[in-house]
Amino acid sequence: MSFRATSAAALLSICLSGCDQNNQTKMLQVPASEASFVAANNDAAIEWDASQGNDIRLNKIRPARDALVKEAIGSGDVTGWLATVKEVGQWDTGSAASLTLVPEGCDCTVETWNNGISDAGDNTQIATKSAMFGVVSNLQAGDQVVFDGHILRERSITDAGSITDPAWVTRFTRIEPIHSN
Repeated sequence: MSFRATSAAALLSICLSGCDQNNQTKMLQVPASEASFVAANNDAAIEWDASQGNDIRLNKIRPARDALVKEAIGSGDVTGWLATVKEVGQWDTGSAASLTLVPEGCDCTVETWNNGISDAGDNTQIATKSAMFGVVSNLQAGDQVVFDGHILRERSITDAGSITDPAWVTRFTRIEPIHSN
């Protein structure tokens, strides 16, 4: 496991919005699947930097990273992952919200599409009439959240983009803000 993944697996002392009456702190730990996902992405970026000038090595990095991600998340369902909000947006039609999160310790994002054309078939939209839209509408960049969802795929067209700035298309099923004590 990489240094970054080890750091990401550290315990966080945080209070979820549903804390008990005495505002007791709940300990959350980065799930093993998230730590492995983070390590796969971060280690691939390190390997990419070290492989510049050798196209044969560069061409092997994305498939190797994708295999490690598949091993980490299986079918793509993730539960209890910790992340920081990078961006909250709204589709140009106003019919849905878009959301970009940075998993704990990762040099990558998990995100919805930001328009209906790209989202066709993926159904990552956070519809304005959903309960999750109410939660997302109160978030801002820098907020910490815990989330559940389904990671569909990495969306970059080029190998370079996929490794140096990976963006994982995700259908979120739960977003819960984390409030520090």
